[in-house]
Amino acid sequence: MEIEADILERVRKYETLSRWERQELGRDLRRQGLSYGEIMKLIPVKKSTLATWCREIRLTEEQADEVVLRRTPVPGRTLSGEPYTTHRPRKREVELIKKQARLEAQHLQDDAFWTSGVRLPYDCSSAGPSRISRRTLVGVESSICMPTTANQPPGRGGPPSSIFR
Repeated sequence: MEIEADILERVRKYETLSRWERQELGRDLRRQGLSYGEIMKLIPVKKSTLATWCREIRLTEEQADEVVLRRTPVPGRTLSGEPYTTHRPRKREVELIKKQARLEAQHLQDDAFWTSGVRLPYDCSSAGPSRISRRTLVGVESSICMPTTANQPPGRGGPPSSIFR
């Protein structure tokens, strides 16, 4: 597909062309056998506008076949020639998330409140995670996880009642 030199010159001067000249340029590019997508790469115009400009122009069978051949990707490649894959970008994203999580976890391991806050809901099956907050941990020992039994007097072995309001 070879575009004529005078048409290429008009493409370079597109911004200075009048509305009518822009329409004629779009039509000339279509007559050369370019697809709407190829024309849109050359001049800044929407596909709907091109379709309106070129509605009376029909490509020959030979031109249509050439467009199909140009648009048919090589197996394993996209139309732009890039390798086709959907899992590689997501795999890189997951690896990045894991790496960031490892770095953050190393930092958080040194924080006693964070470590206790992670362990506490699992250690305290009677209280459950919904009844224990980070506020609960401040100034309270881990004995709050000991459930109160019927044999123990109130306030012994269980969490202080003032903590769970």
